[in-house]
Amino acid sequence: MNIELVRHVIEVTHEFLSILSEEEWYNAFANIESFEIDCALLIGFKWNMNAINNFKTVLKEMAGGELEINNKDKWEEVVDSIEKSGRKLTAAFNNVRDEICLNNNMDEDLFLFFGNWLFKYSNLNKKQEVLRTTFPTSLLNNDECLNIILENREKIPPIIDAAGDEEASDFENAIIELAVQQVDERLIDFAEYLGLSLPDIEEELKQENKK
Repeated sequence: MNIELVRHVIEVTHEFLSILSEEEWYNAFANIESFEIDCALLIGFKWNMNAINNFKTVLKEMAGGELEINNKDKWEEVVDSIEKSGRKLTAAFNNVRDEICLNNNMDEDLFLFFGNWLFKYSNLNKKQEVLRTTFPTSLLNNDECLNIILENREKIPPIIDAAGDEEASDFENAIIELAVQQVDERLIDFAEYLGLSLPDIEEELKQENKK
């Protein structure tokens, strides 16, 4: 392999990416499988302000339903690359949080796409409405969504505290109801972790484990 040629190609690619306009970066992120994104990932591009601004814009529009959610694997590569380049991601995912709160449009597909990133990067315990809008009780009926919540369960108590008793009651009652109905050890453990009182279902759980 010609090392000098490789270096030249990387330099030319970096220069090409560095002069992309806001609109060009927007179009690149809106089509996450674009040539520009592939090049940026390939050379380990140090994402500039034009890129970051439109990364934020496209994520926000996806959260608001203006753009279609697509190719989670490629988006994970992009998020990892931006983080490794030294950029902070809190603002980007706080924007996503705010858009979901504003539109109250969280569903299973949206949560499966954004859920782990929201837990990792955004400040979910800073807005009262987060529990109601970002964690609708319907998510508890989806096994994949539930797993994301359980994997991040240490983040839930501060979110519940921020919501207040009235806003938290639907979420807490849904956990109790599902734990009792399904005799699901995961939900029972989660309820106990949150300090929720459960009816006596120890016998039902024993019977379920015998099956």
